[in-house]
Amino acid sequence: NCFGCIGLRRSQYCILNRQYEQPEYEQMVIRIISHMRQTGEWGEFLPSTLSPFAYNESTAFDLFPLTREQAVSAGLRWKDEETNETIDAEAQVPDDSRTINSGICKLRFACSSCKRSFRITPQELALYQKLNVAAPNDCFLCRHRRRLAQRNPRRLWQRECAKCRTGVLTTFSPERPEIIYCEDCYLRQAVML
Repeated sequence: NCFGCIGLRRSQYCILNRQYEQPEYEQMVIRIISHMRQTGEWGEFLPSTLSPFAYNESTAFDLFPLTREQAVSAGLRWKDEETNETIDAEAQVPDDSRTINSGICKLRFACSSCKRSFRITPQELALYQKLNVAAPNDCFLCRHRRRLAQRNPRRLWQRECAKCRTGVLTTFSPERPEIIYCEDCYLRQAVML
């Protein structure tokens, strides 16, 4: 019995995190929903204008990439890259993270892929040293894009169940080696185990 609330525990009859008596709550919710239906807001996501992030800074950009022109024409904000960052000319990321001292966290490095500047934070450095892995030569965005490229594509393929040959929609492409079952065969197989 809460409407438009967030982070409440054991609360009832709240609207936008404000407590009301039950009869008042029920009347107000009916009025709010009626108004939202008239304005076309009911059942819709919050407008992107309320987002604190620009489109190209959000997960939406990772899943549904748009160009700057497409995003702006759709009424979305876009953040241009800041180019006034300086790079320490002689700074090179050492190969062995165990020999790196904390002074490296004050330097700016050039990304080996996009030439954008980036820093290594003390927390990152501690993690690299703990895991005994090399510090990165690429900025966070380039590393993030490489990880995204390794995901399955966001689409469905028509395949057949490995047992009964029923058609199944799956995220695994036909070239993948995974065995695909329809729901019935999967549940029967799970019961046998």
